[in-house]
Amino acid sequence: MTMNPLDWYALTRETVPGVLLGVEVITAQPEKATLSPSSHAVDLLIGIEENHSPGGLSPCIALVASSRAVEMFAWLHTYSNESFPISQFCRVETIERWKFLVELGRLNEHFPSSVWASIVAGEMLANAEQRLELKAIPLSWASGCFSYTIARVLRIAGQRNDAIKEASTRLRTVEAESRFTRRKLTVDQLSPVWAIAASNEITDSGDIRDVVAVVLSALDHEGLALLLDNDKLLSSSAEQRIHGYDEFVDAVIASKQRSAERNPLKVGALLAGAALVAGGGTSHIELLKPYTDEYPDCLPWFGLLAGLAGPAAWDSDWLRIVKGVERQIRSGFQLTDPIQGDLCWLEFDWLRTLSKSSSVFIDLIKQHNRLLTVEIFPGATYQTRLVAPNSDVRTHQDLSEPKTGNTENRSKGAPHNKTVTESEDLILQLRAVSDQLQAVLKHLTKGNLTSSSEGQTALFSDAALGKSAKRPGGRAKKGSASS
Repeated sequence: MTMNPLDWYALTRETVPGVLLGVEVITAQPEKATLSPSSHAVDLLIGIEENHSPGGLSPCIALVASSRAVEMFAWLHTYSNESFPISQFCRVETIERWKFLVELGRLNEHFPSSVWASIVAGEMLANAEQRLELKAIPLSWASGCFSYTIARVLRIAGQRNDAIKEASTRLRTVEAESRFTRRKLTVDQLSPVWAIAASNEITDSGDIRDVVAVVLSALDHEGLALLLDNDKLLSSSAEQRIHGYDEFVDAVIASKQRSAERNPLKVGALLAGAALVAGGGTSHIELLKPYTDEYPDCLPWFGLLAGLAGPAAWDSDWLRIVKGVERQIRSGFQLTDPIQGDLCWLEFDWLRTLSKSSSVFIDLIKQHNRLLTVEIFPGATYQTRLVAPNSDVRTHQDLSEPKTGNTENRSKGAPHNKTVTESEDLILQLRAVSDQLQAVLKHLTKGNLTSSSEGQTALFSDAALGKSAKRPGGRAKKGSASS
């Protein structure tokens, strides 16, 4: 992460409040113009941009040794409440972790931001419960999506396994917190979507049918076979494709009921792929509406497939929301920037263990009264809604017990339920799906995705579509829904 060298000042905890509040001049001699301080045996190290008077400038970084963090936060919280959390003044990190952050490097300029913005758009729609009107979804909802946080981590840190693993573990910690409202989608449900998007194996395909074929080949061969056997869904007639979609959904659900081993995550992907094929693009997202309660993950799957197909497959409403989200994902970042949230992770993690009362978060000074924005990873935030005091229900729709996630700093001996997927599974899934996609792409490339000299045809070839309209290159015109 690029940043200018800083002047570092070592502070005792007694001098921290005055320096943070700007009422006390720093008299200690700094360690000049360095990215990482060499002195660690202090209560707090603050970094101030060089060439400025230390008495007239607020710190931009505060570093605390991990062994001193709990004591430091407890002292400020008790004796200097106005200077806690430190996050209201600057970014807070551990000394031990600082070197790792500095060495992350520049922003990932090759990051497929439009694909991730499309996934976030799908998650936003899922969080909107029964509303699927894209025009009614505010862009501010993006920061309340798990996919938005992961997208920002990948944008800033690249495909570093440790950064992705850390971010997904922390999101599970937030997800398991009973004082926050519960989302319809979980981290575990979204992990396979992230794994495919992060694999970067499918890029610039430009054809909905090819994208759906490759992704479903890696996820569910039986489901793909059901789709290929549905002549109506692959018809050139828009009306026939809609009828074919209804028949396909019935076949998928019937197959799921016969096989208890079928994972609902795959059902969501199948429904999303069929909706894209039936509409020739994103214009027929309403086809998913009857199934979003039982399979809410169909919407982020829809977003992934639409994102991989590219803007040519998007209707105007989808284009507007994706471009609005993409602008947020692509925003720049430096470690010395003020945090775009209420709490850095260190202080949030300490506060959540301090008390089980909802007031511990409600009483904080926040950007929004009923919302809390936590910086999961430097430059990557997650916004959650606080449960009203004395409320026993986390959402008005979800009455189930909150899932106990894979949390950090779990109390010793505390019983917990294992999540369907551990934090390491995101990395394992990414590798496994990447290998599968490589094999599928190699196979399809050998067949040229159309027709080869050996008579091999694409999974969604024009021959399979029968009388579909043709364009140069032998593929049906995207977005077409005319009979």
